[in-house]
Amino acid sequence: MFVSAIAVLALLVGTASAQDRISVAVVTDGPQFQLDEVYDVFLEELLALTVNEFDVEFTDLAADWSTESVDSALQSAYLDPDIDMVLVLGFAANQLAVSKTQFPKPTFLPLVFNPDLLDAPVAGNGSGRPNLNYLADNVPFRDDMASFQRVTPFEKAVILSDAVIIASIPRGPSIIRAQGGGVEFSFVGHDGVNHDLLSRLPADADAVLLGGLPRLPPQLFDALLADLAERKLPVFSLVSDAEVRRGALASDAIQTDFRRLARRNALNMQAVMLGERAEDQPVVYRGKRELTINMATARTLDLSPRFDVLSEAELLNIQVAEDGPALSLESVARLALQQNLDLAVSAFDVAIGEQSVTGARANLLPQIGVGGSYTARRNSVLTRSSAFPERATAGVVTLDQLVYSETARSGYQQEVLLQDGRVARLDQVKLDSVLESTTAYLQALRAQNQLIIQRENLALTKSNLDLARDRVRAGSASNADVFRWEASLA
Repeated sequence: MFVSAIAVLALLVGTASAQDRISVAVVTDGPQFQLDEVYDVFLEELLALTVNEFDVEFTDLAADWSTESVDSALQSAYLDPDIDMVLVLGFAANQLAVSKTQFPKPTFLPLVFNPDLLDAPVAGNGSGRPNLNYLADNVPFRDDMASFQRVTPFEKAVILSDAVIIASIPRGPSIIRAQGGGVEFSFVGHDGVNHDLLSRLPADADAVLLGGLPRLPPQLFDALLADLAERKLPVFSLVSDAEVRRGALASDAIQTDFRRLARRNALNMQAVMLGERAEDQPVVYRGKRELTINMATARTLDLSPRFDVLSEAELLNIQVAEDGPALSLESVARLALQQNLDLAVSAFDVAIGEQSVTGARANLLPQIGVGGSYTARRNSVLTRSSAFPERATAGVVTLDQLVYSETARSGYQQEVLLQDGRVARLDQVKLDSVLESTTAYLQALRAQNQLIIQRENLALTKSNLDLARDRVRAGSASNADVFRWEASLA
């Protein structure tokens, strides 16, 4: 009985501890129109991971897009005795907070752009700074520039981003210029109030790099992308391919990285909940970069990327928008019959042949002849003697029927046979026209389906190649698997 009681008590204590309440303060930049889905993804992943271990509660602390308000929100979280952890999900707040020296409570910054730009602390795999964990995709800015320059070269670029985000990275402009590969950069910040960004762009700029405009209303953001495309300015997104789907030209950051990033952050937070230290959790996040190109925008820009770029990138809006009528198999056949010139010529031949048959048949039919005459004589001895009338009128009607003529009969039969040949020729042209048009229609559909299948195979091969590389890094496979998928991709 005593042992059983201890076992029951241990089970009850274990269950209670497994459902300990953890209060997490979520610090955001402030009111925004975009990137709200990023906030939801991070909370969903944390709840899904800890649902059977902890009762996680969230407290929202919103700043107002300023350094002072971010500091105030963080201090409120640190001073509140009910708050156990701090999760910073504002893009600007992440950059502002990562360089701080003291963190009274476990603080997680999963949206740090680049540790080199921000002098973020690094010690081994972790931050080394007590109670601090951050995540950064350690991809140099020069790699982004190399991807964009492959799509289309440019010499003078504008980095268009929220003013607070630009101000939160004091070393950003100098490092960006150093890694820009000779490109001249200018910076335009959005203050959340003046939405007329187009007029603030330098007149000599030949490319725009988007660094996040969360305070720009969606309809104005879409209009901005459309206006930039009309001005023949290529737009590259540094945030994600979601902006490419809305009208930007290209991006090498994919939206699904946020989901994987949120899972990595959830694992770090779970480890701290289980007793580990925040400063020991990994800070480097290896994203899966892939170039995405909006081909509709490329057509607006009169831009045709190189074939090797097109073969490696994910292409959106490949098909040109169809503005003509929808065609079915029957409508294609009818249209071919209406517009085939050979068919029109054959139809004229049949019409002319009908006249030839009619002319040949006329020789076999009864012939009716009508004739008449009128005679007027001068006054002479003959007319006065009544030997001849002064005026005379005569008429005649004749009916002739050919009884037998081998020439006429054979001529008619010949024309009938020739006409039958013309009609057969017309039918043949009709059938050939229908066959050729419908065959071409089905071949076009088949080619479209084959293209879709090949693109799906290409995407699947790329995915398998990524998995093979991950298995090699994990030590569960050899490079032979990578080589096989690289050969398949080639």
